[in-house]
Amino acid sequence: MVEGASEAADVPEGPTTLPLPVAQPVQEGDYVYGKVIFSNAKGARIQLMFSHDGIVGYVPQDQSPIPAPWMPQHHIRRQNQQGGRQQHARPQQGQRQRRAHSQAPEPTAEQVEQAEPQEAAATATGSREQQQAGPRSVPAAPAINAQLPVGHCRAFKVRSVPREGAAPGPKGPQGPLLSALDIDGDLLLVRMQQLKDFGDQERASFRARVVGANDSGLLLDLASFGAAFMPWRFLCARPPPHAARNDRGYLQWDAQLAQQQLVGRVLQVAIVEVHAAERKVIVSEALARDRRLQRVLQLGNVVEGRVHTVLDRQVFVHLDCLPNNVHALLRSDRVTQAGQPGSLKDFFAPGDRVVGLLSHVDADAKGPRVQMSTMELEGEAGDMLISAQHRERCYASVARHIVR
Repeated sequence: MVEGASEAADVPEGPTTLPLPVAQPVQEGDYVYGKVIFSNAKGARIQLMFSHDGIVGYVPQDQSPIPAPWMPQHHIRRQNQQGGRQQHARPQQGQRQRRAHSQAPEPTAEQVEQAEPQEAAATATGSREQQQAGPRSVPAAPAINAQLPVGHCRAFKVRSVPREGAAPGPKGPQGPLLSALDIDGDLLLVRMQQLKDFGDQERASFRARVVGANDSGLLLDLASFGAAFMPWRFLCARPPPHAARNDRGYLQWDAQLAQQQLVGRVLQVAIVEVHAAERKVIVSEALARDRRLQRVLQLGNVVEGRVHTVLDRQVFVHLDCLPNNVHALLRSDRVTQAGQPGSLKDFFAPGDRVVGLLSHVDADAKGPRVQMSTMELEGEAGDMLISAQHRERCYASVARHIVR
């Protein structure tokens, strides 16, 4: 017997390769990672990876991800593609009409006299129909869906799992229903909460564009951070005089009026609340205004404005960084180091540019009371009163410190 043969006989027979790991089943609410293996306008098929390797899920178009900057333009589709084709066809039709109009012979004087009453009647009929129909509403922005590109890998959230014994689909066994929109929404809410915490600490505000309105308030778009909602009570803009009145007799905004006058505006807002369960973010323009006042109205800040009213001993300056109803008071004893000047009407006029330091700030329930001083900007006593050029030189010395 060959030496070592008994030892070899004790080795059990079996496969020479390691067994492949068995894919673990997915459950509703799980976060999985997968790769896009097929994609079209209706949805995408996802090959799950790692511990769920071998399972193929499906992402319908309504659960597609929020468009990202890295996505090519042909992967971002609008739902009203048919309307877009019609819009492209209109210029061609208009060109044909212009060519036909240019080739048509000029009308005679009799034809013009007969056509004028008909045009006036048609115009009157059209105006009456427009009045009966009411003001034209602003069309809603088309919904944008991002199509997942083939080969892209990302995380998904499991929305539902087929029950046991479910019949296979036309393309094989049914897989879990996945969502990229849910996981993107969760991430946006986390970022919104971070923005709120940052705004509360730094008294910061953010730019948002009004995209719609309803009976309760405005719908806004916070750039790349997602959608937000602003109740009417948090809006600073006053309704126009022809707006409807509430039970107390005050003017109030409504959805139709806001669609006409507010949609498209960019507002400075602050995040008030983030409701993760309801997926709702509440913002306020009034809070952003108050935070700006607190940040700007600090003693020693350099501010810039325009003269609003000039009296003999006082000048009221509208500061560019504050609302229209807040004015700073510049007294005659705070203008120059050379002593009391004569009438300030000889040196200032409405509309003149004024730069100065905040010397007094008093917060009041009716609004802040602000006083400013220009005497600290003088290189030599009396520079503020010599000429407008000397005054601009004083302003230029502190231009980089002006609070915008």
